[in-house]
Amino acid sequence: MTPSNGNGFPSNYAAARAAFMTAAAEAGARLYQYVHPSASAPDGGTLSCDVAVLGRADARKAFVAIAGTHGVEGPTGSMAHTALLRSKLPQLASDCRLVLVHAINPYGFACHSRTNENNVDLNRNFVDHSAPHPANVLYAAVHAIVCQSDYSHEQHARQIAALHEWTAEHGADARNQALIAGQYSHPSGKSYGGRRREWSNRVLQQITDEHLRGIEKIAFIDWHTGLGRYGEELLLCFNEPGSPEYRQCEQWWGRDRIGTQEGFDGARRPAYRGLLFHGLQRFVAPAQFAGVAVEFGILSNEAQEGIFMLDHWLRFGDHADVPAAILDDVRRQVREAFTPSDPAWRQSVVVRSHAVMEKALRGLQAW
Repeated sequence: MTPSNGNGFPSNYAAARAAFMTAAAEAGARLYQYVHPSASAPDGGTLSCDVAVLGRADARKAFVAIAGTHGVEGPTGSMAHTALLRSKLPQLASDCRLVLVHAINPYGFACHSRTNENNVDLNRNFVDHSAPHPANVLYAAVHAIVCQSDYSHEQHARQIAALHEWTAEHGADARNQALIAGQYSHPSGKSYGGRRREWSNRVLQQITDEHLRGIEKIAFIDWHTGLGRYGEELLLCFNEPGSPEYRQCEQWWGRDRIGTQEGFDGARRPAYRGLLFHGLQRFVAPAQFAGVAVEFGILSNEAQEGIFMLDHWLRFGDHADVPAAILDDVRRQVREAFTPSDPAWRQSVVVRSHAVMEKALRGLQAW
């Protein structure tokens, strides 16, 4: 595969969708649209999760990649999918299929928000909602710090200072468990996993049923931005350590990359709940399912939390007396924190995303 230059990042959801669908059609892919039944884009336009499929219907292996699980992070995954379709694709073996899922959370993508139309973090929604929801006893202690209805530069600075003080007392492990792992008690809060299966959750199962039936082995990538070193990929594998699938990931991307504990400000990886990774793994069972969430680094965890405070205020805050210039600046800060305009960051991500996909595709064909 030959990566393009760093200009392939879409400026918004509509541009991303148009570029993806055009590239898919030009590549000869079969296109499928899953239109949201109730939510719409800020301009009133359609919101849709779109899927491009290449390869034979009787294939037994599949490369599956998802863009936009966290909507505001969608431009990077969209760029990777569109660039892959436009590149000189490796010759797919007769037993391999390519399934690219674009904007699984179209509302968040279109509205530049991490969460969906119900403020649900889709990447915490894949729990058993018929059972008692997991408790996050630490979250209640920080909710009032990170979720406030008023905004000013001074107010935001006080929030950041309060979270820093809480972290100094309780530790980065506790902060990350409180704010990253997932919580099911505060619907307007951070990392809220919801009380029922969201539309995107159900659509992903529909996509699985329609395009992955009969598949025996799957290589998977879920694109994200934020965690890790600036402009570099961080590979988070959620296969069981030591399992055959985990060992496949080690072979494809390197043991040192798969086993890394980087990305969490020196703390341990949080005990995530309701990950899309595990939901899709259940949907495709009994197929062998090996893969990673790919993060491209931008900010520290603590700095990210400051951005999430802004994202929350944009969604739930009182904007009545806020000058338009301040609103625009806050929106810009949020977008920049998940898709930097820095040309060096973008070019690095273009090259590195291609390398990650190429290793997965080659590894899958040899698996």
